[in-house]
Amino acid sequence: MLKEWERERDARIVKHSDLDWIFANGAGVLKEPHGASVNSLAACLGISADQMWGPHGEGFVFYKNMIRVLSVAKPFLEAGDKVGWLAECERRKALAK
Repeated sequence: MLKEWERERDARIVKHSDLDWIFANGAGVLKEPHGASVNSLAACLGISADQMWGPHGEGFVFYKNMIRVLSVAKPFLEAGDKVGWLAECERRKALAK
């Protein structure tokens, strides 16, 4: 049974981390964000999953970073604008250099 649960978990992670799915379900992502979705959005900004959790894996650091990522992504998620999001991420990464 454990193997089945792990397969289901892995399938959810794949589904919720897919940018096409994220932007097709933007309102739901904002209402009930899945960690995989937040990590995918953060990765577009150049932020790794390790950075999202902080140096010691603190959940409150992830929560704080999740709020920041979602606040940047919110207008793009509401509009279902994946192309705009990717352009915004590239713009922000260029500014950070």
